[in-house]
Amino acid sequence: MGSPSPLGESIILTWPHLTGLVALTVLLFALAYVLFQRQEIRA
Repeated sequence: MGSPSPLGESIILTWPHLTGLVALTVLLFALAYVLFQRQEIRA
């Protein structure tokens, strides 16, 4: 095994995964929020 990757290279390798994870989380939250707001809530 070689030496660990430098920080910059590690960030470049993981950036697409991190942004995809955040984007998916925001998208699912927005979808759940819209579906919740469309429900008719009776008090």
